[in-house]
Amino acid sequence: MSGRPATRQTVSNDIYEQLHQDIVSFKLLPESLINKSEFIGLDNIAHLATGGESPMLRSHQQVLQQFLLDKSAGEPARDLQAQVMEQAKGKCATLFKVPRRI
Repeated sequence: MSGRPATRQTVSNDIYEQLHQDIVSFKLLPESLINKSEFIGLDNIAHLATGGESPMLRSHQQVLQQFLLDKSAGEPARDLQAQVMEQAKGKCATLFKVPRRI
């Protein structure tokens, strides 16, 4: 092969067909940690720019709704919010295998 990009003419048909099958079957793509269907709004698109505006998980909808309801309840719900925050801290510590800080 010369310095030209690989095309059907420069790669044998067997290699080209295997490469095509690997791409089609996603063997060359990394396996996702989370299935695309678990995200909101990604049904018909590929979201590649996840820097500061990553797509939301569907599972977050219920949690955010509960937070907004608690927040709307004002002072009486602050203890509940503190409990949820402490549970989240504990789960994060367990996930990252670090001691839980108070």
